[in-house]
Amino acid sequence: MEEEEDEVEEGAPAWMATFADLATLLLTFFVLLLSFANMDVQNFRSALGSVREALGVQFEHPGDRLGLTTSIVELSKRESTDKLNEVEIQLADLIRKFVKKQNMADKVDVEVGNRGIIVRVKEFVLFNSGEAELRHEATKPLQAIATLCKELELPVWIEGHTDNSPISTVRFPSNWELSAARAVATLKFLSAQGGIDRAALSVAGYAETHPIAPNDTAEGRARNRRVEFLFVRPPEQSVQQFQEFEAKKERLRRLLEEHNGPIKEAEPPKPAESPEAPKPEDQAPAPSAAKKGPIF
Repeated sequence: MEEEEDEVEEGAPAWMATFADLATLLLTFFVLLLSFANMDVQNFRSALGSVREALGVQFEHPGDRLGLTTSIVELSKRESTDKLNEVEIQLADLIRKFVKKQNMADKVDVEVGNRGIIVRVKEFVLFNSGEAELRHEATKPLQAIATLCKELELPVWIEGHTDNSPISTVRFPSNWELSAARAVATLKFLSAQGGIDRAALSVAGYAETHPIAPNDTAEGRARNRRVEFLFVRPPEQSVQQFQEFEAKKERLRRLLEEHNGPIKEAEPPKPAESPEAPKPEDQAPAPSAAKKGPIF
């Protein structure tokens, strides 16, 4: 008798093997993601170093390269900013010398701030106490400011400031209205009489919120009552802007020489005022400058 052969059951389809491999790979992938999510950076670096030593492989670090590139860019920006700051200091020095030669040193202050060059005019030069109408004596200093605006070609913020003495009138209920009205009156003069484009001018009134001296003395309050002209520094520093600032400095230097004779650039004030300084620089302006008259 012939023995009956046992029937062998067929196994799983071939695609099941591929599917199982795929499922295993997915599981491994998610486990790997979970391990990275809870990774100890120090341990990972140690493990990476061990692998590198064992295999003799040097891994690149894109992050390090990016950091180096960023450092170079930051260094370039820092150098450009330093150069512009240096030119701003020289510009402020030229303006300061001009103010001194016009006997306005006790009325006008010039300094370099975080936002640009500040020309600070004390209240009594432009306005009477508690008023926002420009005095007749304000014409000459404001014409000088207009000339600077034309030469520097920078946006100008006109900022009004007061002391902490309260004011309460129909027109000026508080120092906010007074400081803002003074800034607006100054802007209108620069636009109408000085020929400055209003698009280059902005106004702000800060009342007593930005003091530069304590308000507990009469002298301090007098310093706080002021109008500031901020020649705004460009938001982005570049080589082109540095060259433009250099050109502005040269134009301003020539302007000051026309009205005041030769001016030594970026020198400390003491050597210029010492007895050993050349006499022509300590004398009055040349006759040709006197014909034009002072800017202030």
